Amino acid sequence: MAYKFSRGEREFGDIEFEGDAGTGIDFEDDQVSLETGGAQRLLVKNDGAVITGSLEITGSAQSLIKLHTRDADNLKEIVFLKDGNAAAAMQINSAEHFFIENENAKDLILRTNNQNTIRIYGSNQRVGISQPHGSTTANGALDVTGEAMITGSLHVQDAIALKQGSDPSTLDGHAHIYSKNDDGDAEVFVRDEAGNVTKISPHNNQGEWEYFSKNTKTGKVFRVNMEKMIRKLEEITGESFIEEWHEDNLE
Repeated sequence: MAYKFSRGEREFGDIEFEGDAGTGIDFEDDQVSLETGGAQRLLVKNDGAVITGSLEITGSAQSLIKLHTRDADNLKEIVFLKDGNAAAAMQINSAEHFFIENENAKDLILRTNNQNTIRIYGSNQRVGISQPHGSTTANGALDVTGEAMITGSLHVQDAIALKQGSDPSTLDGHAHIYSKNDDGDAEVFVRDEAGNVTKISPHNNQGEWEYFSKNTKTGKVFRVNMEKMIRKLEEITGESFIEEWHEDNLE
């Protein structure tokens, strides 16, 4: 059987698969495209390639996608477009820091198990962790819903605000410091591993100094009005133990 062949350069026009009129290769000046179903799927030009549709990569190599970047701060290796405009990007700058950025005031969200585990709010650069569904803002620079475990030291500059709650449950090897309602006011308490709850903001709602403690296991409650006790001691002994004055900077 003989086959026709030719030598040297030859010029071809577009190529179309004879079994499917919509499948072929289209040649234009400085570009070539692959088409299926009469639509362009892959376009290769002098400055790169464009894929229309989804891209699925399979293989056994350790790295399936490799991006060779240049040492430039203004180069964004991966850009996400929305309606033709840049909406987000991923890049590595000249100092080799890795950036994930939003081009506007929208949020960055990390989801696990179909839940917003970490949300960075673009409007104020605050971070929410495990917030309730539908949350639209964070109440501080870091807003955590649920427990937070810190191993090591915690250094805080300025005040700590404790929102009133209830007595915590026993946790082996741990003690608690928290706020709860006491006679209409939020007070600060500590709870040791043995279940002893003691108020450490030592004033009642009349402003008198008191000691208060409760054992959550036995139910025993112990409250002492320390101010009254010291005043009575002063009456008995004739000694003065209390130094008292009033300041003008009352809230």
